[in-house]
Amino acid sequence: MTAETLHSETQWFRKTTWLFAVLLIWLFMLVGSIYGLYTQLVLQIPFGNRAMSDTMLIITTFFAVSVSTVMLIFFLVARLETIIRADGVYFRFVPLLNKFKMLKAVDIVSCETLQYRPIRDFGGWGIRYNRKQNTYCYNVRGNLGVLLHLQNGKKILFGSQDPHKLKTAIDKLTGVIRI
Repeated sequence: MTAETLHSETQWFRKTTWLFAVLLIWLFMLVGSIYGLYTQLVLQIPFGNRAMSDTMLIITTFFAVSVSTVMLIFFLVARLETIIRADGVYFRFVPLLNKFKMLKAVDIVSCETLQYRPIRDFGGWGIRYNRKQNTYCYNVRGNLGVLLHLQNGKKILFGSQDPHKLKTAIDKLTGVIRI
């Protein structure tokens, strides 16, 4: 990536409600697990109406805390990076797609800004695919984006907090607007 940058955008899963929900789940798992372990292993009182064996309780606790911790870390580090340079559109979705992928300007037929429904159209946020529309979607939050129509008939939708700037940069890249 050595060409001139026309536009750059990084989006995070930093919406307060998402992080609060994941943090609350993590905290619930951690506190509940520690309480269960303490009650059954230290106080020797079976934890719950149908108590597990000590070994199963330890394994379940480890699994619950591990999964919720991984979820928390994922939401803290996950981000969508979109960079428009004079030689193409670069994008990556960390930590699932760590290396930048590139779309060459000649592969882009057209682009348009649009408002979409992330849950209804793509089943949520992240890296998604809608088979009916033959459209890949890379989004982190919100419901605004830029849809690229490619030479091969596929479409890629990039979620954006500023879709008009993103479209303008892609238009410059593809020659619709001269620099």
